[in-house]
Amino acid sequence: MLIKSYIKQSKLQFISNNIISLIYFIASLIFYIVCAVFVVNKSINIAQYISIAAYYGLVSSDFQDILKDNMQFQSRKTSVERVFALLEEDYEDESGLDNIKITDGRTNINNLSFSYQKDIVVLNDISFSVSSGEKIGIVGESGVGKSTIAHLLIKYFTPENGDIVIDGQNIAKCTYSSIRNNIGIVSQEVIIFDTSIKENICFDKSVPDDLIWNLLDKQI
Repeated sequence: MLIKSYIKQSKLQFISNNIISLIYFIASLIFYIVCAVFVVNKSINIAQYISIAAYYGLVSSDFQDILKDNMQFQSRKTSVERVFALLEEDYEDESGLDNIKITDGRTNINNLSFSYQKDIVVLNDISFSVSSGEKIGIVGESGVGKSTIAHLLIKYFTPENGDIVIDGQNIAKCTYSSIRNNIGIVSQEVIIFDTSIKENICFDKSVPDDLIWNLLDKQI
């Protein structure tokens, strides 16, 4: 649903920008033709034409900026509405699920398949294992499912087939909160908040500095 909404929004923004540019071009063309006729008929002289053209350029440019700013405002308004709609959603139901217990961290992905739409398969029968302390890289073109694997690991999505097992525990049977408390993700679009580095790392001023330094040393 989010992908469809984003694609639709991008298309509308592209069309709107082109319509604004076309209107601006037609209006400018009509203006300069009318001014040329006035100059030929000696209704205005060259100096007056230059002055009128300069004022027109200033006004039309500002008008075009206003239209584009309005389009950006409508786009951001829609995004904000989606955020508030998400915040108002009920909590994910964790009844009947167990807290995951991370010991070694070995992860097995078995015959994993997933698609956002029925006719567009993103992941098809993917299997691999990651041992404790092992570093792997998943490469590929945009849209092949690299980020989707990360989202499936933290149960943002539910696979259509296959399973993900961490230390012998199928995450489908584990709570959302315990999984996300034990798995960290650094997005490719990193957002830095306008605050201290400490708060950007832990989102909580009460966390001891020693704990933060220990975590940073382990990551480095």
